Amino acid sequence: MYDLVDKNKIGGADWIKLSSSSWSWWSDHLSSKDFNKLKKYVDLAKDMRWEYSLVDANWNIMHGDNIEELIKYAAAKNIGLTLWYNSGGAHNTLRSSPVIL
Repeated sequence: MYDLVDKNKIGGADWIKLSSSSWSWWSDHLSSKDFNKLKKYVDLAKDMRWEYSLVDANWNIMHGDNIEELIKYAAAKNIGLTLWYNSGGAHNTLRSSPVIL
């Protein structure tokens, strides 16, 4: 098969880099509300030599500390955080939003 997608419309894509990330939500949907669990996933990313740890929805109602402290913790380990919130919209009933930092 040929021509399955349109040609690149954004121009140069050299700014896109492949990377790896830990992600707690795939096995523990409540983990994104738990600072201590998320710290373990930052540590996992560091131990595995991955660049990032993904923090899933509900990080704005975190128990044990807050997202700002998790960002500092991850930065001290040279791990970037990717913050997800939700896929709310016409296709589902999610209506919540994150805290604006």
